[in-house]
Amino acid sequence: MNVQELALEYSNQCFASERIAKIVAMDIQGFEGAFKARSDGQWAIGYNSEQSPGRVLFTLAHEFGHCMLHDSCKVPSSAHQKMSTIGSRWSAR
Repeated sequence: MNVQELALEYSNQCFASERIAKIVAMDIQGFEGAFKARSDGQWAIGYNSEQSPGRVLFTLAHEFGHCMLHDSCKVPSSAHQKMSTIGSRWSAR
């Protein structure tokens, strides 16, 4: 599963005006990840690609989770159903 594509597509469909606009590798020592508001009202996820592939995947999913829980990124109830379906498919793999 490509977490980057999932985060970008899902946020674009569910909250386009406050979507995740960019996901960026930021190879800074001691940095793991961040979910940050941009000046245009959209969001960005940063992650350290020097980490292990498993850690990168965890960090991307973790930062996407911040979007799902953030007050500005309210998730419509229909989106919760989509998330449940996506989560079930992912768990089955």
